[in-house]
Amino acid sequence: RAKSPKPLLHLTNSLDELVVHELRKFKRKLYHIALKKCHKPIPWGKLEPAHCDDLAQMLVEYYGEKYALEVTLKVLKAIHQQDVANMLIKKIQQGELGLGLMLSCCLSP
Repeated sequence: RAKSPKPLLHLTNSLDELVVHELRKFKRKLYHIALKKCHKPIPWGKLEPAHCDDLAQMLVEYYGEKYALEVTLKVLKAIHQQDVANMLIKKIQQGELGLGLMLSCCLSP
């Protein structure tokens, strides 16, 4: 069975909501955010020039679908983009992702 492209699509759509300076803030925060021990940050040389679709693809490649969504939500909250985070949460909950995400970090205001 082929993997669903929905997590990647949801990530891309969420990143597309950010204006240019917000996307820069997202990348800087993503580069410096604390990750689970088994994950390494995406190299800045790849991260800095990336557009939304490339960035979403890198998130999935480096962290896997589930953790990419978790990291994205964490970064969005950290840069005060709660509305975008809430849209992503809603898409995840409405979708058939079945990833069992721990969304508690992003549900509180």
